[in-house]
Amino acid sequence: MRAGTYELVGPKVNGNPERVSAHRLVEHAAAAELDLSERTFEAIRTAVLAARDSDGCEGIVFHHEDGRMAKIKARDVRRAAAG
Repeated sequence: MRAGTYELVGPKVNGNPERVSAHRLVEHAAAAELDLSERTFEAIRTAVLAARDSDGCEGIVFHHEDGRMAKIKARDVRRAAAG
């Protein structure tokens, strides 16, 4: 296994949003890159929910060039949109 960060996914992890049949580690570096040119709440909300519905991913992570990161989960934008 290569050095790096990983996420555990599987049938008994967070409700299995990835819809996989067995437990495994997924390397964060292997995650798909998203081109999100518009950074409004609605654009981010739409992208996060679309990714969740199509890929079963938990959310998206923004990486700043200085090393800071922020993660927005699908459950966060659903809750925020509902009020």
